[in-house]
Amino acid sequence: MPDKPKRGCSRCGVLTDGKYCPAHAGLVKQYDKDRRKDYIRRLYDTVRWHWVRLNVLARDRICVHCRRWAAQECDHIIPAKKYIELHGGDLNRFYDESNLQGLCKSCHSKKTATEDGGGWRN
Repeated sequence: MPDKPKRGCSRCGVLTDGKYCPAHAGLVKQYDKDRRKDYIRRLYDTVRWHWVRLNVLARDRICVHCRRWAAQECDHIIPAKKYIELHGGDLNRFYDESNLQGLCKSCHSKKTATEDGGGWRN
């Protein structure tokens, strides 16, 4: 049986057997490790976030951006880290429903990609 064809690394395009070339595989692992340590990311795992998210999705049943699909994602209008910094580092602002909106998966993905430059960086 023939081998699977090589594909381009998701970061640099060099042909490889996996998703990333050996040079970028280590960067991805480090990015994931750093992301798990981020104090903002930890707030998404709280019971409080679970309930706030459900409240926002009940309030915004239809995507507030495209108005075509059901809202499935609870999105921070101003990115959470920036919003918290604007309010003197108050972590309770993470849960501020006035800074949250319901988006469909497609609109949320597009918005998130534009905010953080399309994902992880070097």
